[in-house]
Amino acid sequence: MVKADELLIKLHYHRADDNYDGWDVWMWGEGADGAAYELAEEDGDHVATMEVTPGTTSVGFIVRTADWTKDVDEDQFIDISEMVSGTVDIYVESGVKGYTKEYGDDAVTGTKLSGAKYDGESAVTVQMTGAIEGDLMQAFSIKSADGVAVTIKEVTQDDDFVYQVVVEEPLDAYKSYQITYEGTEYKVVMPSVYSTKEFEEEYTYDGDDLGATWTKDSTAFRLWAPTAQAVSVNLYESGTEGTDDLIESIPMTADINGTWVASKDGDLNGTYYTYTVTINGEEKEANDPYARTTGVNGKRAMIIDLESTNPEGWDSDSNPHAGEGINDAVIYEMHIRDVSSDSSSGIENVGKYLGLTETGTTTENGVPTGLDHIKDLEITHLHLLPFYDYGSVDETKLDTPQFNWGYDPVNYNVPEGSYSTDPYHGEVRVKEAKEMVKTLHDNDISVVMDVVYNHVYNAGEFCFNVIVPEYFSRVNDNGTYSNGSGCGNDTASERSMVKKYIVDSVKYWADEYHIDGFRFDLVGLLDTETMNEVIEEVHKDHPDVIFYGEGWSMQTSLTKEGYSMTTQTNSTEVPEMAFFSDTLRDLLKGNTFSTTEKGFVSGANGKEKTLQKCFMGLSPEWCTTPSQSVNYASCHDNLSLMDRIIRSTPEASWRSESA
Repeated sequence: MVKADELLIKLHYHRADDNYDGWDVWMWGEGADGAAYELAEEDGDHVATMEVTPGTTSVGFIVRTADWTKDVDEDQFIDISEMVSGTVDIYVESGVKGYTKEYGDDAVTGTKLSGAKYDGESAVTVQMTGAIEGDLMQAFSIKSADGVAVTIKEVTQDDDFVYQVVVEEPLDAYKSYQITYEGTEYKVVMPSVYSTKEFEEEYTYDGDDLGATWTKDSTAFRLWAPTAQAVSVNLYESGTEGTDDLIESIPMTADINGTWVASKDGDLNGTYYTYTVTINGEEKEANDPYARTTGVNGKRAMIIDLESTNPEGWDSDSNPHAGEGINDAVIYEMHIRDVSSDSSSGIENVGKYLGLTETGTTTENGVPTGLDHIKDLEITHLHLLPFYDYGSVDETKLDTPQFNWGYDPVNYNVPEGSYSTDPYHGEVRVKEAKEMVKTLHDNDISVVMDVVYNHVYNAGEFCFNVIVPEYFSRVNDNGTYSNGSGCGNDTASERSMVKKYIVDSVKYWADEYHIDGFRFDLVGLLDTETMNEVIEEVHKDHPDVIFYGEGWSMQTSLTKEGYSMTTQTNSTEVPEMAFFSDTLRDLLKGNTFSTTEKGFVSGANGKEKTLQKCFMGLSPEWCTTPSQSVNYASCHDNLSLMDRIIRSTPEASWRSESA
């Protein structure tokens, strides 16, 4: 039995083969971040249990493995608009789309509040799932997050179960509020002030000292937190969250443009820190968005002497393909862990940055592996899948099998700890990432970093959003996160301090880690103004750095008007940005979303002229210059080229008749 104010979904998953190893259920409330829910055995069933936020009317689910093999290859949604509290049981059969729904003995159905939004002037518009019976003035109450009651002047009803709750005094745009209906609290969605001209004029900071600036004599801290009532910086002995080793907490002082400052004398190199911000009377602890490195799992930032992490010869290190045009780049995509993870690799530092520094490694049969294999490919650039600090891999359990592509950002300016030999000490991941880059450069290979600024791993827990609630991410009119990325949230790059953060971050990787190129994941969710500024700032000191990305057109809720997105069709607005050509990809192997369709390499005819134009950089239609079209056959998304050919030509043999 659950408490009366709880609403639980219990998803029962059944497999005919009775093999549940590695399977779980990814679930999310409509517009919210998703999370993995374990399948636990209950009365012979395998059940994933999710506690649902009050007011949620729909919950999405994907039955999947940790590497995102899906049982049914699409998002599915459970309608719970009638549920007020209690348990609803959902039954899902492996390989079958859809579900059956049964109510638990404790289930309460009826009218509930599904949305509440303040109009910015005098009324909260409330959407109900049915009509309210009784005295409307007694139906609702409103209070601020710090517990102050709001006087309601009147309540009126519109059509379609919509009610207007008129307040006596205007609500404070910088506070958060809850509205209560039948004992359950719901969030009031407030109009965003973050994208207004007035807010940006007052709170845009253009300095270059955000984060912790170390010298041997002292460390200066600066944090952008314009909505906070108080801020302090917490110094710790270790980087492990939950360890009771606080050294001291230093109050910060409000400074210009919404920033807070503090300083501490002495050499703090190796000291860990976090910030505590007070917003709406509530204290929250968060990592520094501008952290240069962290302790294990990226929960505590570390103050660091960056120069001490430089490998020998770092000052003279440079891009080995400087001066060459982007049209001459031959790029190979690779995952840092995967290149050495097979037992036949002969590489000592398996799955680590240092695995790419080893030479002379071979299989038992003498086939070159790792760095030597990459050199044999005669590529110019190595495109490394994301290696900033990302979620999903627990750095405290690296002796257990774990894997992630890296497309779930947590700390944008910090190397991923699971690729280091010691994720507990923040300087190690920095040193070893630099050693990897230096070794690749010494072997005539430029380094491209895959970056994912379009969304974060968990928007509600992302440090920037904790410090300035919902600033970093786009929010829909109903208070949910915009989700054009398909990952639960979209980055509000059009806001001045988000744009600054992205520009600062990319420039930091080019400056500090000597990165020679950036591949932007789902760059169509970022605005062209931001991308042009990124490229301009990086090219001031690094004119040979290349930029390319996924320019797919995607739906997202922009927080400002007048912005265009960095898509293929807007390629003329970002002249120094290249885009993947899905035109060539589909011509070569067939439409990527129709696995049985043949392409040129599997025998399809009739489009040779278009294919020829693609190779010459004269097609597709959106491409006005060859330097903006990235020709490719396959990457980490969808089926590999070999798998795609096998699906579309099941009758083909593995070798030609003459072989």
